[in-house]
Amino acid sequence: MKITDIQCIHVQIPKVSTNIIGGSVSYEGNPYRDEEPEHMNQFVGSVPHFGHSCSGIVKVYTDEGIVGIGEAATETTRCEIDRIRDNLIGCDVYDITYNSNYTMQGRGNTLRVFTKHIRLPRTKEQSAVEFALWDIIGKKAGLPVYKLLGGKVREKAPVTLFLGERPIDDCIADIDKAMKNGIMTVKLKVGCNDKRDVDLIREIRRQFGYDLAIRIDPNAAWTVPESIRILKRMEPFHLQYAEGFLKANEKYSFRKVREATGVPVCICEQFNGYNEMTSQEALTQVCDLIRMKAFDVLSVDPSRTGGLLGFQKLCAVCEGAGLQVVTHRALTSVSQATWLTGICISPASDLAQDIVPVGQPSGPLYDAANETLFMENGYMKPWDAPGWGLTLNEEVISKYTCAMK
Repeated sequence: MKITDIQCIHVQIPKVSTNIIGGSVSYEGNPYRDEEPEHMNQFVGSVPHFGHSCSGIVKVYTDEGIVGIGEAATETTRCEIDRIRDNLIGCDVYDITYNSNYTMQGRGNTLRVFTKHIRLPRTKEQSAVEFALWDIIGKKAGLPVYKLLGGKVREKAPVTLFLGERPIDDCIADIDKAMKNGIMTVKLKVGCNDKRDVDLIREIRRQFGYDLAIRIDPNAAWTVPESIRILKRMEPFHLQYAEGFLKANEKYSFRKVREATGVPVCICEQFNGYNEMTSQEALTQVCDLIRMKAFDVLSVDPSRTGGLLGFQKLCAVCEGAGLQVVTHRALTSVSQATWLTGICISPASDLAQDIVPVGQPSGPLYDAANETLFMENGYMKPWDAPGWGLTLNEEVISKYTCAMK
């Protein structure tokens, strides 16, 4: 089965208010880090969303009429899709490893540039093409993608509630709603105000006890001394982990904080910044971090690790080191299904995943697919139909379609 065409639909997804993040180096500073109050006041409390998340829905067409879908889960560029298309037209759908690691990027297995291909850096739309190829093969075989990759090690995965830096009472109300729906893990955006952050966690523990898992994400708000000081104040409340808290992208510093506080450390953007990696680059990076003893949990997703195959390899390395992997936040049902497949086949993904279902306070505002992914008592799982088991809701997608800027 040969690839005949590739298309990408660019969408802008409004962010819900719980996504607003902030921070300040002061103890009681502006609750929205690096923003002027006059600017923030235009948005906070006055509109249901702040900004947009950009994504790209990729369609891959074949000579047998089967169309596969994948999501880049980030802003994409049509020029890259055009070049990827030029490299892949005529290639065999089943050659996923070679297509993903070599042909798409315009190079051979000797790393020499093909004369008939354009040399490209690794991008998330390349990963989206790989996802679409798995969808095609699953549809052809009549099997869900997870069965093509060795099958599930867990039937379903617990998911997470996200909460931005908002008033404590508002956060408590959202946690109460989520827990009534079975969600038992909350990820708190912190870093704007030490007193507020500690008071919030204390109040959560007072009202909901210790069955609820609490993660914090200061979004690079703190220096090493600040991290140690603040995390020691939070240590009595038994955080599941603290994610990406350091301003400086220096991996040994995470080890220093990890050893000084006793709070488990999650490395997120510090793994690869905002760059996409090939599977080889991702494996090299995770091995370096393991040697440094820099983390307990790695937050990453298949878009950033060279596709679903690269994500599997990375999870296997973490599994061997006794470490956990959680996914970044998915943006639409397509990336939700992909992330859920990746973690349901990985023994290293026992923790709740940062996948938030539609209808939750911090969930996506719309469903990109006609089918609804399974959600029950705080758990989600991939669809059991062939491929991803999803068909795009073209009417909804068109509502959020945007032109490349």
